Amino acid sequence: MKKNWNVHQDLNYIVRAERCEKEGCILESQKLYEEGINKLKNSLKECVNPSNQEFYKTKLRQFEQKALFLNRHIEKASVKSQLLEQIFIPQDVRGHSFNKLFEKYLNGSIAEVHIYEPYMEIDQHFKNLICFIEVLVKACPNLQFIRLITKRDPRLTSQQLKIFQTLKSDLSSGDVSFNHQFNPAIREGKIMFNNGMIIKSTRGLHIYQTQSGPYRLGSFDYDFLHCLKSEIRIYRTIPFRYSFNEPEEEHEESRIRNEPSVHMFSHKLTKKSVPHSVGKAGYKGSWISKMVLEVILRKVFGDFYRLQKSNYNSATLTP
Repeated sequence: MKKNWNVHQDLNYIVRAERCEKEGCILESQKLYEEGINKLKNSLKECVNPSNQEFYKTKLRQFEQKALFLNRHIEKASVKSQLLEQIFIPQDVRGHSFNKLFEKYLNGSIAEVHIYEPYMEIDQHFKNLICFIEVLVKACPNLQFIRLITKRDPRLTSQQLKIFQTLKSDLSSGDVSFNHQFNPAIREGKIMFNNGMIIKSTRGLHIYQTQSGPYRLGSFDYDFLHCLKSEIRIYRTIPFRYSFNEPEEEHEESRIRNEPSVHMFSHKLTKKSVPHSVGKAGYKGSWISKMVLEVILRKVFGDFYRLQKSNYNSATLTP
């Protein structure tokens, strides 16, 4: 059988997937289930103990059902998406940085971003990715997960892994988890956000012309870069964290919290004391509401309220 610590490491993906699901991070949860399932399948090939093998097979079936459910959940929401904006970028124009293109769609409701980018091969591709991530981190104060889904380049796999590991390390210092996933079947460039925003681009992230040298305008400010002819479509659907049993009307902007649009990365959410479903004043507001309600009940019902409360407390404390 495979060494125990390796099996436990494989199961760690599932533990993280379940945690993400409970926190409402459905996009990341679904991908972690997929990774955990693939790891467990490989572990089963080396497992010779029949009882252990049956145990892992049972667990594997459960995890596969969960991954399938989440995948259908995401697909169903994607089908319901509506086109919000269509942007046509002519050849050779300037002034279309990531920040200008997407700034109005990035806010505190975003916790997960999945980037589907088929091509990560040349330096300009990696620069585009890093620039886009910088825009995300500055504009999304509650950002927790970034995942890149791309193709493996057999000529540059070691370079890809090195760059991704550096990104992972840099982002972790700001309490953002970065993961990559190689998928040879990926064809379309798109970006999915947990709040239901979907961005599709005919060129993925690579809408800019490659610079001819290192000391050119556009090296740091992408508004100076010349663009390639591109088309970008921005869609909106139900936020992925909600189940489809809930009314769609509850998933609109009224649920999106007001957050500052810019924050310092070094101070970014080092302590997440407030969950996404509760505003910064959520706990305090709830406590005050209970106090006000109790005062009103005392004044209106007097002794009857005190008697009922006393009976309730006695019943609660009785084993």
